Amino acid sequence: MNTLEASFEPKSRLRTRVTLFFILAATPAALTSVGAVVVLDQLIQDEIERRSRDGLRQVEDRIEQTSKRAEAQVAEVVQSPALQELVGAIDGDVMRFEALAANRAAATGLDILAFVAARGPSDGTVVSSAHLSSMVGDDKDPFVAATADGKTGLVHVYVEGNPPTIAPAIVSVRLVRSVDGEPALWVYGGQRLDGLRLEDLAGSLDATLVLRSPGIADRAFGERGSVTGSRSTAIPALENGRALAEPGVASEASKPTQLEVRIHTSHLAKARSLFLLLSVALVAASLFVALIASAWLSKKIAEPIVDLSSAALDVGAGNLDVRIEPKSQDEVGSLVRVFNHMTAELSESRIRLQRAERVAAWQQIARRVAHEIKNPLFPIQMSMETIQKSYKKQHPKLDEIIEESTRTVLEEVRALNRIVTEFSDFARLPAVKLEPVEVTALLDHVYGLYKRDGDVKCVYDREAIRARGLPAIAVDREQLGRALINLVKNAFEAIGEGPGSVTLDAVASEGGVTLTVADTGPGMPDDVRAKVFTPYFTTKSSGTGLGLAIVERIVSEHGGHVDVRSKLGEGTTFRLQLRAAEAA
Repeated sequence: MNTLEASFEPKSRLRTRVTLFFILAATPAALTSVGAVVVLDQLIQDEIERRSRDGLRQVEDRIEQTSKRAEAQVAEVVQSPALQELVGAIDGDVMRFEALAANRAAATGLDILAFVAARGPSDGTVVSSAHLSSMVGDDKDPFVAATADGKTGLVHVYVEGNPPTIAPAIVSVRLVRSVDGEPALWVYGGQRLDGLRLEDLAGSLDATLVLRSPGIADRAFGERGSVTGSRSTAIPALENGRALAEPGVASEASKPTQLEVRIHTSHLAKARSLFLLLSVALVAASLFVALIASAWLSKKIAEPIVDLSSAALDVGAGNLDVRIEPKSQDEVGSLVRVFNHMTAELSESRIRLQRAERVAAWQQIARRVAHEIKNPLFPIQMSMETIQKSYKKQHPKLDEIIEESTRTVLEEVRALNRIVTEFSDFARLPAVKLEPVEVTALLDHVYGLYKRDGDVKCVYDREAIRARGLPAIAVDREQLGRALINLVKNAFEAIGEGPGSVTLDAVASEGGVTLTVADTGPGMPDDVRAKVFTPYFTTKSSGTGLGLAIVERIVSEHGGHVDVRSKLGEGTTFRLQLRAAEAA
């Protein structure tokens, strides 16, 4: 593909540009979607953080409220007159203590309530328990051992079950003294953390609450769902509450009890996934629409342009009859119609120009022929008139006059014949008939015609040329011989009376042979040398100016090339570059 054709190949590049344009147009939607996803993620994280803080604050408030309520409820039990009456009867009236514990627990709403003896031989013995009746009579309750009066915190207590189970609870411990001020009874009571209270709190927070405390397995409250991050708060624990542990669970007294808040994010994750899916779908749809639109638009724009470029190449090659069918009514279609109108105008203009050129050519030929014929006709006319006048007067030298006039007429008739022949040859050269011809055979013929003695010689070294081993050339022997004879004849005429020489030679060239006809004549100036192959151009007083034009035409029809080199005072050289027979 040459440069011109390459410049008319806009289809792929135009489609690429249109596609890139639409993709770039869809890019803001893609970037917006990505940005929205990032912002949504941040909003989700912020929402989880906010809800975690709020949930943790509610958990801490709930623990604080539970602790205060436990203190108040235990204080109410301790201050009740019924308990004060029984303080002195710890060792005797156990049944009354059991009834009091159950009664006070129901009245105050305590989940956990127990009385433990604090003096005498019964010190540490569970006197009464509202949350686990099987504890009554147990010695040395581990909970109250070394527990300070007035303490409130988280402990693990046994509750009803088969077997009894351990439950986390926030309890308050109070010491009841007798009238004499001596310790008489330990009272501890409070609220269990498990059960409906933490379940309800977890439900209101849409979270999972995980209770982690040394000595027992982790306990979770609330619906199990997807969680993202967590927050926890430490719950003060009574020291002796850590001693109680489930079988097989190691006690880690150094770790605090914590209640962890895990915010459920399943609905947020679903919203994020849905938004992400919609964003991806939007981007994919945008890119798909961009590709479809770019393909459609590029086809609509590129195909007429490709047709235009192809038609323009045809116009450049000379085919002005090419037409393009408009496929739309838009600007591109208007461009196609303008192109068709332009080619139609060019075609008509070319026809008019060809007609004008033919008329001008025939006028020029007619003027040239008339001029060339007119020159010989005048001496013919003068000679015939001289004969006529001499005959009428019976001139004494009539015979001499007739002979001289006849000779002049014959010479001019021969000139007319030569003129007619040159015009005929130029107008209608026969088609070349190529055949392999040896270079020396062709030059032998020309040299044989112009081999002469005198001041102007024809130089031809046949043996030197044969020694070069030149290939045969594909030529029409008759026509190329005529061209060489014309060049040699012109060379002799350029030298004139001499002295000088005309040299015939041949050398190998790329793809064939170069024949040269060189003379030692006066040479030609550059302006004359540039026009020597122009038809009807001549520097001679007589001649048609067609000889060298015929030479150039013969060489061109052989697929060769002819050029001329000349320098004033040094001579002129014509070079005929012809193809070898094998190459042809």
